Amino acid sequence: MDSGHLREVKEIEITHLHLRYAHTRIHRPERVSSLASSIERFGQIIPVIALREGVGSFVLIDGYLRVNALRRCRRDTVRAEIWECKEEEALVEVLVRAHSRKWDFIEEAALIWELHQQYHLSQSRIASLVGRKQGWVSGRLALYQALSEDLLELIPRGASPPGRPPSSSPQLHAQYRSMAKYFPRIFPKRICPPGTWPFCSATTRRPIVSNERTWCVNPSSS
Repeated sequence: MDSGHLREVKEIEITHLHLRYAHTRIHRPERVSSLASSIERFGQIIPVIALREGVGSFVLIDGYLRVNALRRCRRDTVRAEIWECKEEEALVEVLVRAHSRKWDFIEEAALIWELHQQYHLSQSRIASLVGRKQGWVSGRLALYQALSEDLLELIPRGASPPGRPPSSSPQLHAQYRSMAKYFPRIFPKRICPPGTWPFCSATTRRPIVSNERTWCVNPSSS
């Protein structure tokens, strides 16, 4: 982290946080439950990252699952690194912190979309800031732009029709089939997230690991 961004580490009221980038994160109930159990036993270990916006007001940049876990534990405060810099600089900084977390592909694409659309940074500029090639940036922007609004709403919430896992959602499957045409290496034609294999019609599977997800694929359908 650029030490010039960090001003202090302190406890702040959760109600003083603006969750401006919640739509760029995927909600993972099982991870929140695990974090909540850890917090109950050991307290909050890793601070979230918040950007000072005004007197007593902060924008949460990273740590959305931790905040949800703290709420589940009925905590009113969160330990936070307080940064003072531009929002786009903060977003770039958390993107390049590969040593501290692995980004889900969709979350990564969503943050890059914010930098490109909200802060009007060019693809070449984003690539330079995050230390990647321009093709890496353009591929994620193309993916995010191609996703339907309905799917973008489903993914961050971890939502699905009642009683059905996300992989069995007709909307998600239809969108995935469409994406497979344009991003065959990222979206195999037959996929299902971990824990939902009984709902996948594939009979012969081989695992593919991408970031934090493992996909099962039917090679005959490729």
